[in-house]
Amino acid sequence: MAGRGCVFDCSFCSIREFYSKPPGPAKRVRRPEMVAREIELLYNEMGCSIFMFQDDDFPVAKKTGSEWTNGL
Repeated sequence: MAGRGCVFDCSFCSIREFYSKPPGPAKRVRRPEMVAREIELLYNEMGCSIFMFQDDDFPVAKKTGSEWTNGL
């Protein structure tokens, strides 16, 4: 997971409500270089070659636009 939560507040979705319980922002994103480092580690040490993101909303939907994705 590269992040959790969501920047949107859709009426049909419970993600925002779920992540608003703990302290901190509703959308939490890991640094791109840390995600890339984890992927590299899993590839080199465990032989993983398929990676799936299961984020509530992929980090491209951020105030900074596609900056996060381009950082990978």
